[in-house]
Amino acid sequence: MRKHTRRALQKVDENVDTCDLLGVMSKAEEDLLRRCLEIYCQQHPSASCQDVARMSRSELEEATISEWRHRSGIRSKLPRGPKLAGSFMQLCQAMGFTQEKVPAGIWTYALIAGATLPNMERRCLFLERCFKSGVLPEHVAMLASDPEADCSTLQLEVHGCATEADLAKRLQEHLASRSNSCMATKWLAASVVRTENPRAGFMETLKTWLQASPVPGRLLVVSHQPFLPRYQIQASRFLQATNFRTERVEVIGEKLRKDFRTTKSSILLDAVAHWVQIQRESA
Repeated sequence: MRKHTRRALQKVDENVDTCDLLGVMSKAEEDLLRRCLEIYCQQHPSASCQDVARMSRSELEEATISEWRHRSGIRSKLPRGPKLAGSFMQLCQAMGFTQEKVPAGIWTYALIAGATLPNMERRCLFLERCFKSGVLPEHVAMLASDPEADCSTLQLEVHGCATEADLAKRLQEHLASRSNSCMATKWLAASVVRTENPRAGFMETLKTWLQASPVPGRLLVVSHQPFLPRYQIQASRFLQATNFRTERVEVIGEKLRKDFRTTKSSILLDAVAHWVQIQRESA
């Protein structure tokens, strides 16, 4: 039985088979994607794809990845106009890129997915909010890579921080020092897991964490939209080959922020293209 992509956002049940999480693109999602790419190509003179309406599903997927997947150079932007914006947000909602996801219960580990310091702090505060609602991780780790630190917009004292991993360590110390924090002891004991590759993505940082051979247990990954569906599939697929049972991993985080529809629209386009690529690999 085919499962829609948004299934990856639902709470993982202990009895659900791993394959149920992999999903395929539904016909409704395919139609929305086709409509969005068609409008995009009409509004974007440099777009190389033509006659989107006549494309096969495979050709549609290839065109989406080619146009929207970020590579070095200029990123694609979401053109202005309500016609595309409305259809594109319908697509994102159908694919599960907009909703907040909150877990429940006791978890062995909570991993904060690596990001710039402001986004990592947001993820940490989201975990604190979940903690107040009864989400109880036994151990917390912050995943970080080593790109050059961007300190231009930060409020935190970051003297001596050369990389994003250094910033993550400073954030961990700051969170632990707050007397009003419900998770102060958790932050104090938290580890910062450094991946030396400055271009490391989520999966490489997850693999670095696993190199320490943690005892298998229930695993939370904290990120934010629009990355939750992708990280859920990637983590579930990868953990099948480890001592961690895949039904014990859940990727959670805040809903899609408004800036992803405007100034950060290139990230949203890339997220859709990346998701389409993962679907092709899962087929």
